[in-house]
Amino acid sequence: MNTKLNGQKSIKLILHPGHGKCGSTSIQVFLHSNVDQLKTKRIYLPDSSFRFSFETEPKAEELPFKTPKMKMYGWPIYYFRDFLQNKKPLSLFEERIKKILEDAQKSDCEAIIISAENLVNIDKNNGTGGKIHKILSSYFSDVIVLYYIRRQDDYLISSWQQWAHKKGKKIQEYILECLNSHEPQFFKIAKFFEDIYGTNNVQVVPLNKEVLIEGDLIKDFCHRTQININIETPSKYYSNPSVNPYVCDILSRTPNVFLYHLNDNFPRFAPENDEIKMLLNKYVTTKDLLWSNDKTILNDEMKEMVMKHFEEENRQLHQTYFNYVPYEKVFGVQKLANSQKSLEHEIDKLKDVMALQMEIILNLLIEKEEKKQKEKNRFQNKLKGKLSKIIKPIKKMFH
Repeated sequence: MNTKLNGQKSIKLILHPGHGKCGSTSIQVFLHSNVDQLKTKRIYLPDSSFRFSFETEPKAEELPFKTPKMKMYGWPIYYFRDFLQNKKPLSLFEERIKKILEDAQKSDCEAIIISAENLVNIDKNNGTGGKIHKILSSYFSDVIVLYYIRRQDDYLISSWQQWAHKKGKKIQEYILECLNSHEPQFFKIAKFFEDIYGTNNVQVVPLNKEVLIEGDLIKDFCHRTQININIETPSKYYSNPSVNPYVCDILSRTPNVFLYHLNDNFPRFAPENDEIKMLLNKYVTTKDLLWSNDKTILNDEMKEMVMKHFEEENRQLHQTYFNYVPYEKVFGVQKLANSQKSLEHEIDKLKDVMALQMEIILNLLIEKEEKKQKEKNRFQNKLKGKLSKIIKPIKKMFH
């Protein structure tokens, strides 16, 4: 089955199965910040319930960005999660696709965009992830699959910063675990997409300025997906920065702090819980120290080991998708000049951590003093009010 039947128009599928820590959030923020512009080009996005605004009688709360919560969680990763966790049968997803296409034919829709990083989980729940793609490929004949990856040593550092350090894992321990399970499986996932959607419909792009159009992720995404809209400042969409890896290293030694839980939007005791990250952001104003992708947290030997582990697959990816850029520029290891420089750099970075700690302590002390002063002012104003009530009648007695 495809999207062009009985003379009806073909609906294009732009699929961005964004691998975690590969620019997915930035792309999603860009897309959902430009919903209206995309509509003028007859391109539509789903909300978190996988509904589109062109559908007949959608519920108001299910339309993109109708509430602050929907604005924050307005992409369908949570919808797909229910299928990947076996909470819903895939038959419901297929019925949803049929309904979407039926309504799209009656509207001005020419293309839909699906962006969800959990769509790379092709083996999840006995292959449920893969079956989702098989359903999509059976209903869409006009498809663009855009899959962003990054060099594996960078990816593993970034994913450790995002998730694994919260479980108390040291970075070396985490990387060895990933290598034993051969993660990330960029090559396997890319080959799967080729098999399902066709080689000519799949683009695999590393997050490398030599490869990205104009060296920019957002411009690259628009160019490769044939989206022609006005992009004023691409950098404003860059999202989900990583906490300084040296801070993460310290936090990995005290994982109990991640049991802190106030916001029900984040699961308790889960690595997705970002509340500590939010607290750090609240009390730190020196953002260039807090947010950092410094790769020196991992020594040269470990980097070489990681890249050697994936070299065969990387060479195949390079040859197939981006051989116009030298292999070494994408997957080569750049070593520090000498071990002394590495040691000096590490000491300097630990000083940065101490500076952040000092700023947090001082900001907390300032906040405490300001609160104390507010209480004092409130008490004084209250006292003045009471005295005024007593004094006014007395003054009247003498006038």
